Amino acid sequence: MHDWIPSCREEMILAANRLAINRLLFHKDAKSEDINTVFLAAYPKLIELGYKFLITDQKSCRLVVIDTPAEGMPITNLKDIILQSRLYIRPINGDIEVMLVT
Repeated sequence: MHDWIPSCREEMILAANRLAINRLLFHKDAKSEDINTVFLAAYPKLIELGYKFLITDQKSCRLVVIDTPAEGMPITNLKDIILQSRLYIRPINGDIEVMLVT
């Protein structure tokens, strides 16, 4: 199963719920626990749900899950995988409740 990048309408809903695009900065030697801390601080709704990383397929607008080891992934490995792609995050254990915008 593939997910697709958010449509303009979906991005508006995400933005209204403080789940929109965000530029996060990491130290060049950040370890997996540092990455986790930064993501959960930026998106606290993921604390109870957990999350997966996704990137766009190079040939389409589909999102592909990045396989990460159980112990996490240091920033250097993550950088090598995403290159210039946009990184997406999806909750693992449920959906995040959002308010619809009209």
